[in-house]
Amino acid sequence: MVGAIESIKDITDRKNMEEALKESQEQFSLFVDMLPHRVFIKDESHGVVYVNQYVKELFSGDKWIGKDAFKVLPDRRRTGNLVEMRRR
Repeated sequence: MVGAIESIKDITDRKNMEEALKESQEQFSLFVDMLPHRVFIKDESHGVVYVNQYVKELFSGDKWIGKDAFKVLPDRRRTGNLVEMRRR
């Protein structure tokens, strides 16, 4: 006996949403990277999940990703015009 079972699911809507999300994330990054301010995003446990280009250039901030924001942020910069966004 020979047989096959097939399952077909239309994922067009999901692919369209994924593409829209990717485009939105790219637009956000382009905008935030142009700001002349230090911007980073941290999660609920204070882990850094995003830094803008200004932070990368000023503090080698690309090394911050995945680390505790309070441990990587220089003491003198903890107060001032730092823009902080929290991801929920």
